[in-house]
Amino acid sequence: MVDFPDFIKAIMFFFAGLFLLYVGAHGFMLAQKIRNTPTSKVQSASVGLIELYGKAKRKKYITSPISKQKCVYWKIEAEYLSRGWESFYKKNSRNSFYL
Repeated sequence: MVDFPDFIKAIMFFFAGLFLLYVGAHGFMLAQKIRNTPTSKVQSASVGLIELYGKAKRKKYITSPISKQKCVYWKIEAEYLSRGWESFYKKNSRNSFYL
């Protein structure tokens, strides 16, 4: 006869497997959606998920606060590891640029 604790372990492994299957399938579908997104021109860009290609320009370049290099946009996010990655500092340049 099967021990009761072994039966509970089997059920827990079954549901853990279903959960991992769902997470993996969801991640795969997202990766496929991103990979299959066509590159479009700005004039014909639609609303939604798009991929653009070009060189970013602006009238006056700014300096990034960490690398001290000229750039058109910068973003800083600091996180620490506690039950998962938790952000404690976010800042970006909030400047417009042309592509």
